[in-house]
Amino acid sequence: MVLVITLRSWTHFGIITFLPQYYTRCLHHSHTYAADIVSLFLLAGAVGTLVGGPLADRWGLKTIIMLSMGLLMPMLYLFPRLTDLWLILTVAVTGFIIVSTFAVTVVLGQELLPRNVGLASGLTLGFGVGMGGVGTTLLGWVADHWGLTTMFHVMPLLPAAAFLLALLLPNWEEVVRMHGH
Repeated sequence: MVLVITLRSWTHFGIITFLPQYYTRCLHHSHTYAADIVSLFLLAGAVGTLVGGPLADRWGLKTIIMLSMGLLMPMLYLFPRLTDLWLILTVAVTGFIIVSTFAVTVVLGQELLPRNVGLASGLTLGFGVGMGGVGTTLLGWVADHWGLTTMFHVMPLLPAAAFLLALLLPNWEEVVRMHGH
């Protein structure tokens, strides 16, 4: 689960870090416009946080994590291929999708480690967010060597790997069985 969270954080922080540069350097928009796009991404993410929990209650924690990672792949694929309104909509949907799993992964971590909820919270939030900085550094290296557009072409591989790893996560029934609830 920590690897899924790490890959999600690399993607999340990569978008926040490099989307403004992409808008200003590649699409030739103003810095203000680029900042507005990042604000839209973050605002949509806040809405995603509010929606992700109830959806996980209905369909399961693992399902929402897998759905999020699965939907991120085509959204990120579209980033360097769209412009104008379609890109703006894609940015908003991507923010909604990626942040919808933040609370979900915290809850799953706490369910997996019911006697160590502090450790679970630290791993799912603290460690995961910290690793986002590492991923941003690696994505920055890709952008420096091959360009921002190439970096956005590579980025869908992160949720693809997270999706495959999420297949290994236990379902709710397996968590209950593990802890005898």
